[in-house]
Amino acid sequence: MNIVMLYPMYKLYIYCVSIIILAISITGCSTTRYLAEDEKLYTGADIKLESEEKIENRRAVERELEEVVRPRPNDKLFGLFRHRLWFYSVAGEEADRGLRGWIKNRLGQPPVLVEHANPENTSILMSNRLQNLGYFNAKVAYEISERKRTANILYTVQPHHPYRINDIHFPEPDMELTEEIRNTKDETLLREGEIFNLSDLRAERERIDAVLKNRGFFYFNVDFMRFRADSTIGNNQVDLFLTVREDAPRAAQYRYRIGNIYLYPDYILDRDVISLPSDTIYTDGMYIIQHENRFRPEIFDRYVFFNTGDYYNRQDHLLTINRLMGLGMFKFGNVRFRETDNVEQPSLDAHIYLTPVTERSLRAEFRAVSKSNDLAGPGLSMGYRNRNLFRGAELFTADINTSFETQLGGGQRGLALYQIGVETELQIPRIISPIPIFTRESLFVPRTRIRFGYDILHRVDWLRINSFSTRFGYVWMSGRYVRQELNPIGLNYFRSTVISSELEDDLTENPARRRSLESQFIIGTTYSLFFNNQTDAQRRNHVYFNFNVDLAGNTINLLQSLFRSGAATEDEPFTMFGIPYSQYARADFDLRYYLRTGEKSQIVTRLIAGVGVPYGNSTSMPYVKQYFSGGSNSIRAFPARSLGPGILPPPEDDGFITDRTGDIRLEANLEYRFPFVSILKGALFIDAGNIWMVRQDETREGVVFDFNAFAGELAVGTGFGLRLDASFFVIRFDIAFPLRKPYLPRGERWVTDEIDFGNSQWRRDNLAFNIAIGYPF
Repeated sequence: MNIVMLYPMYKLYIYCVSIIILAISITGCSTTRYLAEDEKLYTGADIKLESEEKIENRRAVERELEEVVRPRPNDKLFGLFRHRLWFYSVAGEEADRGLRGWIKNRLGQPPVLVEHANPENTSILMSNRLQNLGYFNAKVAYEISERKRTANILYTVQPHHPYRINDIHFPEPDMELTEEIRNTKDETLLREGEIFNLSDLRAERERIDAVLKNRGFFYFNVDFMRFRADSTIGNNQVDLFLTVREDAPRAAQYRYRIGNIYLYPDYILDRDVISLPSDTIYTDGMYIIQHENRFRPEIFDRYVFFNTGDYYNRQDHLLTINRLMGLGMFKFGNVRFRETDNVEQPSLDAHIYLTPVTERSLRAEFRAVSKSNDLAGPGLSMGYRNRNLFRGAELFTADINTSFETQLGGGQRGLALYQIGVETELQIPRIISPIPIFTRESLFVPRTRIRFGYDILHRVDWLRINSFSTRFGYVWMSGRYVRQELNPIGLNYFRSTVISSELEDDLTENPARRRSLESQFIIGTTYSLFFNNQTDAQRRNHVYFNFNVDLAGNTINLLQSLFRSGAATEDEPFTMFGIPYSQYARADFDLRYYLRTGEKSQIVTRLIAGVGVPYGNSTSMPYVKQYFSGGSNSIRAFPARSLGPGILPPPEDDGFITDRTGDIRLEANLEYRFPFVSILKGALFIDAGNIWMVRQDETREGVVFDFNAFAGELAVGTGFGLRLDASFFVIRFDIAFPLRKPYLPRGERWVTDEIDFGNSQWRRDNLAFNIAIGYPF
């Protein structure tokens, strides 16, 4: 889409946002005028802790007390305006249908009045929470502070001295169960002298229960244990006594061994039957009942972790389920244990039921494509999938992907690109390697991956790149949040064809850039580490971290150096099949922190840093391995791939912009995300960063990274965005403008004094409008 066509959208976008903010700011403070005369708007509660001595666990106490405060006051925008209450009030309480009814029910929120609060009940709940934290003599008082149309509540809490643990008594070993419980006391979570905390007692019971489950006590339950606290010993201390309930069933007191193991990989879940007819195979102490030998027996031997005669172990039980489901071949899995008639030794027969998914499938998908270089457009993908290629749960995929993309923002005109790619991949559910690189305790199935791919990327009237790639490697989980990928063997061949005379002229003036686009092989090893705990809903804040290492050309260069005389030079590099190959080392990381500031708002920060160093057989990094800066997922105030390297100025004309790439990248982003109404959300952001070269370029000055000067060469931009977030689909609109332009003379790079939204020329020169799919990070 041409930028000239987009310019009216700038105006519409800015005017709409301005009207919304202006309307809310003008009327947001007067929403109380819609209340009845005897009603007072509840503005929230404050908690005041009063103590003559330091409260050791003060933050934990405050969190516990804040959780019981009800009700919550009306939502605020930026912490200032009750925008949803404003919508509700403007629509009218009686509105139920039409536009006013929609505004009231979808955008609005009824007023929260002080009469809705029950401070007396809240005070009781606070006292209970304090007792759970060891403050047995705490006092809670409240006071309602009323103003003309609003009211808030102040809770004054006097915790007094906490009770501490004096001694911990485990049960006497009068039977096998209590003996096993007593044997766990060295690993207890409780410590003498610590403040009494009910949560710690619960955690201790759960710890003991987990140990017992792994030692054969199949029927034992955490509720069969209880703690008794004796606080009569004085001096604010308690003695704790752990006991087994007298009414605990006898079965819970026995250790059970594993009997026979039966596995049904053709189980039909909705009928609760086994596919018939079936054959039975006995292998390594396990009976496999399946139809027409659909699966090779050894895959089950590998992923069933309990054996006949072993004591029941909960960890092995869960590991078996996770590994079998991790094969990707089954949509449902369950283990049912049935008690046997063995009177000499309590034992359980294990029946493993697995419901398979459809093995083969074809798919076609039409989708919207959005990329970090501000290109967007339609895409079509078609694929074939076989989940059991060699009867060992091997996953084979073959995909064809096509797309046509054009520039939707950022200032470049006439930019269009089409791409077609073919990729096949085989995933084998085990590590094929002489060196073990994962542990048995992992809950996830490690995989060996083999990939082949061919891509054609054509930038209309500019450049065409053909590339072939193949890769052999592994992927495994080393923890709940940690994924690792190692590709010891990777080969990529790409060939570029210059179409544009403008680009040819640029490459003639810039030999280093021409070398990065020359046809070449990339042969090497890559490693990636991912940490992501965003799936943990129990955490208030989340972290994402990605670290990558890419080494290329070293092995083949070493071999050629041993058997050839002379060294590779810039003019005569070593070749493979007559084609030069790249030699470099590259490493980068992406660190993000998601700080929750409210129920639906958060502050997100991101830091990206990377460096690639060519050496030996190469004097330039390959084009496909270089970094860029600017665009909808980067520095949003600047067009995609337009920044840098260093202080290099942009082209004087507004025609085609040659992609700016570099060997070093440094970027930082800060974004505040908040809800507006329904699926409409907003964001305020500031971005900073740039790219640089490792080596001096004779044709371009100021492009090399200098540790003493790089901070003054960072581009800085800021802006505002709207997101239509339907959970499964997010469309993002961002408007940004520069605060600092690194290519201006030193001392003139900050341009904050030039900001003038009322000036049409300033808007044309500085406002960057980005449309993208999904969040930037």
